[in-house]
Order: sequence, then structure tokens, then C-alpha cells
Amino acid sequence: MAEFVTPASLTTTNNNVTALAAGMGAAIALDRVAIGPFAAVTSVALANLKPLPAGTTIVQTAGYYAAGDGGRADYAAPGDMTRPDSMLLNVAGVMTWFTQVHADGIDLIKFGCRADRVTDDTDRVSQAITLANTLGLNKVYGQPGRGIQTRNLKVGFSTEFDLRGGAITPATLTTIGLTNNGTINALYTDLADGVSLTFRNGEIDGGFRNQGTSLFGSRALNFKGGLIRYIDVVFRGTSNRSANGTPPLDIFDQASYTQGNIVATDCRGVLFERCTFRGMGGEQIIVVSSDNNTLLQVVDCVFDKRREQDNTVNGSSAIGAFNVNSASCIVRSRFSNFASSPVNWLSDGGWFDGNEFENVVSTPCLDFSEVAHTAFGHLDVRNCKFTNITQVIRSSSRDITIHNIDITGGVNATNAIVFEGITTGANWTGTWFPAAGSRELPNIRLSQIRYGGVPGAAITVLGASEVLPAHIHIDGLLYDSTKGALGTHAIRLQNAIAYLSGAIEGGSAAMIRLQTSGNITFNDAILAPGPASDTILLENVTTPPVITFNDSRRPAALGGGEFDVVATGTTSAPLAIVNVNGGNGTINTFPTTFRRIFIDGAMQPSIADDAVFNYTPLKGSGIMAVMANDGTGSVANTVALIDYRAATTPRATLLTTASLVSVGTTTLAAGGTGGVDGSLNLAFKADGTIDVKNRLNSTNVISLRPLLRGP
Repeated sequence: MAEFVTPASLTTTNNNVTALAAGMGAAIALDRVAIGPFAAVTSVALANLKPLPAGTTIVQTAGYYAAGDGGRADYAAPGDMTRPDSMLLNVAGVMTWFTQVHADGIDLIKFGCRADRVTDDTDRVSQAITLANTLGLNKVYGQPGRGIQTRNLKVGFSTEFDLRGGAITPATLTTIGLTNNGTINALYTDLADGVSLTFRNGEIDGGFRNQGTSLFGSRALNFKGGLIRYIDVVFRGTSNRSANGTPPLDIFDQASYTQGNIVATDCRGVLFERCTFRGMGGEQIIVVSSDNNTLLQVVDCVFDKRREQDNTVNGSSAIGAFNVNSASCIVRSRFSNFASSPVNWLSDGGWFDGNEFENVVSTPCLDFSEVAHTAFGHLDVRNCKFTNITQVIRSSSRDITIHNIDITGGVNATNAIVFEGITTGANWTGTWFPAAGSRELPNIRLSQIRYGGVPGAAITVLGASEVLPAHIHIDGLLYDSTKGALGTHAIRLQNAIAYLSGAIEGGSAAMIRLQTSGNITFNDAILAPGPASDTILLENVTTPPVITFNDSRRPAALGGGEFDVVATGTTSAPLAIVNVNGGNGTINTFPTTFRRIFIDGAMQPSIADDAVFNYTPLKGSGIMAVMANDGTGSVANTVALIDYRAATTPRATLLTTASLVSVGTTTLAAGGTGGVDGSLNLAFKADGTIDVKNRLNSTNVISLRPLLRGP
């Protein structure tokens, strides 16, 4: 066996040789051997090489630079003098080349990498990758605890990096700052090469553990094209959220969004499986696709952005996915300790299953809109848990499904799930970004949502306008007091059409807050407002909302002075149209529980005596049911059926005896005259409207409901 000795002890007089290997940049010395290839082998005197016994075909070194340095390797003859892992030996007086033996890959330390996290091993790693490809192995190895440092190493061949408990660390710049970042990568590939890479069983360590959310370490990996896989890899101390350098695609007004630690552009696929991310500052994974063909999969991973040297400070986002394939996913992964959104998913399609998010102190955990800047869709979120978060989801998406979500707010919580139909736009230059502006949001579906500790609304739906509403279906929204205090509203709707079923619970002020415009339909719903809460609050509503209860009920009584439907603010609509169909418990009659609300000029939830409002019925003619009382209670003691026509040649005929209802076709005005005193007066007019005047000598709650359409 040949033993290494230090270069300083090597002389020609003790039968050792020091020779400079071509392209290696340093002298490599061995007892009895000299690593090649040499520029000129004739310069090595045969007499200065201690001879090995005749017939020697295999030798083993005790190390590469020194005995025990991890470079122990077998070499076999006849060797190939052109390879960088060959050495020249004297075998019984004959100069003989021996070449390192590789089984199924090349061990980088045995191949000559120092792997001390200090020495730049870029050239030696490059040689190993090239040789592995030449030999058809396409695999290189690390060793436990060894850190291989590289700087801007282009990988030109598909390769598997099995680190075996070792690490790859980027060569870092002397000064860390915005003007210096954006150029250093440990490894990179070019799009034209289509190289596929696999990293497994090791660590990617940028060496900067205390950079927080602003300044950064060097980028580890910047890949274009091919299939990229990371399996059982730990990433730590690396970040490159820099406003300098060229992003993969110039799509944002700030290039920083695409300057992550691990960047993949137009790759066939990017897979992270059982990976751990720790001690990082800015964006960690950035995946960009110009053609929507990159498949991103994150499975069984852990992201903890708290800095390792100062564990009271959180880092920013973990994943930025831009225009990735619709089958992309994040599954069974955990995100902890973020100063901003762990996931920015600006792609049309994707699914998220079995993930956990905790301690996110600002912005949503899943940002599907980049704060209302984009509008994608076809997203599926299910079986996820959110604890001590600011916001769960923010989305401007169409066709989104959210199922079986557990939400525990916290000190930073605002509104849990937010949908918005107005996109404000940004300086997009990528052609695949939807245009900014307002749009309708159909097919928003939520089911089995459990929440608590959310001070605002558990679900907020903000349609763009009355003509471009959001459409949401909610099947089950359960408040859990063990998760935190009751929020102001369970659901906040604005310019939205909502369909609710199952158990709907919560709201300290109102269970549902409806603003501007919208309709609400309950189907087989069980309603549980807060203990001192209205069921539905109409706020600044400008168009009469239609509220329908189909086979629904509210088992518990409302708190004192509260209403099932109540209005406030500058509401100008004179009518909320409430339909109660079937049901049991307390939601089964009108107006015992659900009150037909008319709003007068003073914006009261009733119509004052001698007041008039003008009402446009949903049907221009037909049969109308009118219910009112004489101020003696909340139950209607007058029910009338009217055959009416509110159009050209108006008509009005009472079909039932109703002493408290009078009808006609003459315009009514407010005041103590006009109409029949002691009656609710209705005038059906040629302009298609109805004047309704209360002369029942009390403030009244009444109902008008067109039942049948006439000729």
C-alpha cells in the first residue's frame, strides 16, 4: 500500500515524487506514486520512483492529500493517462499508469476535493462531473460531514449528487450587501443543455445564518431546463433576495421576487421530497415557467425561517411559484416562523393537501394574488392547519376549492380567508400574467372550515361590483371557542352571491355582514350567530338583496334586541326580500323570526307611521302576499292577497278580506292625508312601481312578496 506524505517532506532523494497534475493547480505528492496526467511524463525520472513488485495491478492509497483525509481509493492498471484520476507508478522498473476505480459513481473526496468548506473545489467537481458522464455513471458522491465549496459551476451533464451526509456550500463574497449579490451560485445549468439533476442525502449550506429578511448569503442553485430533484436534503443559511442581478423572467417591477436561493426556470419538473429548510432570510425556492409546463412538487418538507444565530427573528417567503403546471402541488409540509407569506403561488392551477402553517406574523400563508395583483384559478386547498397566523389565504382566483381547514388565529390575525375580485395590477411584462382589472369570480367553494381567534371575519368575499360579483358556496363554518375569541363576523360579503349550507356559526356583531349588493341563499342550514349578534347585517346596501331560507333553521333564540335581518349605514334600498321555505325550529314562519325589512329616509329597520317608500316589485303583475301588523307585536295579524298589475293600465284587487290593507292606483305621498287611515296603503302605478304608505298609527314591519306571475 502506498502512503501519502506531506509535500514539504518530498524529495527525489527519498524515492518520493512531487508532480503538478495538469489543470489541478496544486502539487500532489505520494510515496511511490505521482498523480497524473502529467504535462510531460519524461520529466519524471524512473530511478526516483520506488519500484513496486512485478505483477502489481491494484494499489490502494491511504488518502489523497494526507493519510486519513477521506481520499483512500483503489487504483487499477492498466490505467488511462488522459484521465485526471490516474497516477504513474514504477512497477518492477516499468512506468505504468493506474486509474482510480469507480463502482457506480465518483466520490468527490477520493477524486481530490478538499471538502473543508473553505477551499474552492469548483474545478475538481467539474472534472468529476465530466468524467462521470464519460464513464456513463452520471453520479457523484460526498462524504459525511464534508462540505464541498463551489462557485458558479456550470453543470453540463445530467448528474446525481448523493452527498451521503455531506454538504455543498456556495463560495461567498467578502462583502455581503445589495450591490454585491445576485451573481454567485454554487451550481447552475443552462436552458439549452436540458440537464437533469438529483440531490440527495445531504446539506446545501450558504454559510450565512443571521441575515434576517433583508441582506443575504449567496444563491445555492440556479437551474434552467431539465428535471431537478431534491431528496432528503437540508438547506440552511442561504438566501439571495436581491434587487440586483437578472431575474429568470423579467416579470415584476421588483426583480427581488425572483432572486431566490434555489431558482428553477423552465425546467421540466422540480421535486422536493423530505427536505428541510432552516436559518434563511429571503425567498428560498423560486420556480418560473414561461409556458406553464414546469411541474413543481413539494412533499413532506419542513420550512423554518427563523434565523439560527438570532432565533427571535423570522425570515420571509419560502416558495414563489410563477406559472407552474396546474398539476403542481405542496403536500404534507410544514411552514413555521415567517415574517411574510410562506407561499406565493401565482399560477393557474395547483393543489395543497395536508400542510401546516404556524407563526406567520404578516401577510397570508397562501398568497394566490400577490396582494390583488394577479388573478389565477383552478386551485385546491384541503386538510390544512393554520396556527397563530395573520391570514390563511388571499385569492383573486376563480374555480377554487377549500376543504377541511383548521384555523387558530393569534395576536397577528386579521381576516382568515379573503377573496377579492379587483386586481390593481403591477408592471407585469410576462405574457402569461392576466391583465389587471376587475372581473367576476365564479365557483368559490368552501367546506368544513373550523376557526377561532380571528378578530375580523373568518371568510371575506369582495366582489368587484354588482355586475361583477363573486360567487361563493360554503358548506359548514364552525366556530371553536378553544381556538380563540369570537370575531366580529363569521362571513363578510360585498358584491357577492352566497350559497350557505350545513352549520354556519359565529360573529359577535353579526353572523353575516352584507355590504353594497348581493344575495344570500341558505339550503339545509343550521344557523348559530354569536350570543349578542344579528344573523344578517345589511350595511350600505344599494340594491334590494334577496335572502332565501330553504329548509333551514336557527335552533337558539337571538340575543335581546337582535334581528335575523337588520340594516345599518347609508342603506338606500327600501327592501330586503326574504323568502322562508320549509324548515323547522324557529325558522318556519314570517315574521316571527325573519322580518321583512323596509328602510325609510332615516335609515331605520322599519317604516314609520305616515311614511311612504316606493318599491319596484320583482314581478310586474301577478298575485302578491302582504303581511303587516298594527303595532301590537311582531307577529303579522294581517295577511292579504292582492291581484295586481304595476305597469301600463295598473290594477289592484284584494282577493282576501284584510281590514288593515287598502289598495289602489293613485300615487301616495307622505303625511297625515292620502290613503286610508288605520291601514297599510299600496298604490300600484303605471311606471311599474308601488307606493307603500304606513297609516297604521305605529312604526311597522311589513312584507310584500310576489307569489305568482300574472298575464
